[in-house]
Amino acid sequence: MELSDYSRQLNDKTVVFTDTLTQGTPYIPRKPRDHESLFFVTNGTLLYENTGKRSIVRTGAVGYIPCGSIDKSAAYECESVSYIAFNFNHSTERIIPSLPFSTECALDLTHQYEKLFTEAYACFLRKASGYITVCNGLLLQIIGFLCGEGTADNQTQKKAKQIEAAVT
Repeated sequence: MELSDYSRQLNDKTVVFTDTLTQGTPYIPRKPRDHESLFFVTNGTLLYENTGKRSIVRTGAVGYIPCGSIDKSAAYECESVSYIAFNFNHSTERIIPSLPFSTECALDLTHQYEKLFTEAYACFLRKASGYITVCNGLLLQIIGFLCGEGTADNQTQKKAKQIEAAVT
């Protein structure tokens, strides 16, 4: 799917927010999600559970949650986990069918994701004229990076993981 196809399905219901979950206080929605979500973990480690599957999302990684999910999120092996998130596409049809749940970002893209999520959150708080359009534009940039990262060749991914392991 082309990015222009995604943009046709975004609307004025896009929300950008931050949240912090503390150990022992998970987030459990009362009903299935009526939107898609993309989030960037800014601090800590998130445990995400959906239909019996558990995923660990670490600081600097991006996660995707499809609409219709009945899930649970919690701090994992840390006191708290913080993230910036987009809730978008309030419909029953997914507009991002090909993304995995979480993406451990290549080291050089982690900063870019953080910048885009942070910029979107600041724009959303200011609520200046056209802010939803700007937030949706930043969301499309994030989706574009994620789609590009998913198609990177194995050699590039191997090198990024080696660099990340050497730095951490």
